[in-house]
Amino acid sequence: MTAKGLLLAPALTLPLAGIAALVSTAMAQPLPSAKQKDEPENSCLLVRSIRDHRVPQKGVLEFRVKANSYVRVHFRDECRGLKNSSQISYRSVSSKLCRGDEIRILASLGSSADVTDICYVTGFSPVAAQGDP
Repeated sequence: MTAKGLLLAPALTLPLAGIAALVSTAMAQPLPSAKQKDEPENSCLLVRSIRDHRVPQKGVLEFRVKANSYVRVHFRDECRGLKNSSQISYRSVSSKLCRGDEIRILASLGSSADVTDICYVTGFSPVAAQGDP
């Protein structure tokens, strides 16, 4: 072999080794998984779009945002105090209800209301079209 051949061989293998390392690192990364069925799609909801709410099952809150269009609220933990007859309030620092904001479950006591549970919002997702319950 010539001296020139010895110098070229390492120079050619280094870029190939680097490419191989990059490819193996990229292949080792997990592929982004598909969204889970109940995973929140949006982190905020405009407060002015909320018309009213319903509780289709215990612990599940849906806001009506149009004539017959609902958005499900996702909570950090189970919202145990939320029932069909629940009165709610929410507090937001802007014109949007966002991830981390509170939904308060109220118990009416005469002319006042006590907070019975506080649930923290993690996001919102549209509810599939269906008839009103």
